[in-house]
Amino acid sequence: SEFHLEAAKSDIQGEEAIRFHEACVFASKEEYREALQAFLSLVREFPDWNNSRASKAVLTLFNVLGAKHALTWEFRAKLNNALFV
Repeated sequence: SEFHLEAAKSDIQGEEAIRFHEACVFASKEEYREALQAFLSLVREFPDWNNSRASKAVLTLFNVLGAKHALTWEFRAKLNNALFV
């Protein structure tokens, strides 16, 4: 998956890219809460970074978890607040 490919990279440059990489490492280890928190932090601080890549990663995790998963419900509301409030 995209998360595993990103997690395998070793030469990461820039604060946002490093934080994105760390979130991908969480996701690749199936530490979904930590991954979602890290991605959401990026969305809040740098919403347009790399063509909204962090927001897209959150949506990808929602698809992985499924619409009825508790983390999807919890973080969908947080993502909406970060993007629209």
